[in-house]
Amino acid sequence: MTAPESEVAVRFLDETLVIVSKPGSLLVHRSPLSRERDVLLTRVRDQLGQHLYPVHRLDRATSGLILFALSSETARHLQEHWRDEENDKRYVGLVRGEPRESFSSDRPLTRHDDGVRQEAHTDFGCLATDRGFSLISAELRTGRRHQIRRHLAHLGHQLVGDTSYGKGRINQWLREEFALPRLFLHSARLTFRHPLTGHLLTIADHAPSDLGDFIRRFSPALAAAFFAEFTAPEFTAPEFTAPE
Repeated sequence: MTAPESEVAVRFLDETLVIVSKPGSLLVHRSPLSRERDVLLTRVRDQLGQHLYPVHRLDRATSGLILFALSSETARHLQEHWRDEENDKRYVGLVRGEPRESFSSDRPLTRHDDGVRQEAHTDFGCLATDRGFSLISAELRTGRRHQIRRHLAHLGHQLVGDTSYGKGRINQWLREEFALPRLFLHSARLTFRHPLTGHLLTIADHAPSDLGDFIRRFSPALAAAFFAEFTAPEFTAPEFTAPE
């Protein structure tokens, strides 16, 4: 039976937190900059029948794993430890050019609302290269707005499908010739210490079908590397009962 289009895929769920896979082009929560009422927070809240508390963010154009706490206390604990060195937030993206096997950027980024320059650091790895494009991994060490996209643009390796910092002619060619659906950036894996058990927890997402279909059409070599990033067994969410 096919799930309704509005139903969000749950990758982990227990009495303290939920991890879901955000579709591309969906806001995480309502914003003064947008009048849209269909946002991820509302969908998941209605799906679970449970209040949610955001722990971190994903850009609207980015798809993939995002974590919500089920209480304000859990959210506060996770946020306090979100930058711990043992935590890992791994993204997969497709970029222009052929970067080195491993590279990084510590270029400070200016905050959009007040112009304040903030420390920012991203580590990258090149997973495969073909046809003048490369599949890369990205691991955030800080969490600034559009950090991965801005760092890659500064390095000259713009993300495919990026309408803010990318190459318009390349994006248009990929849309017309290979049906590129959107920004090619996906939050593929989260590793963090569980706030209740203290165990180090790693959750991996499934390959998003729209990006997978595109990369199969564009390059079998890049497609093989892309799907190799999503080899974790499917997680079946346990039956959830809201706390009393």
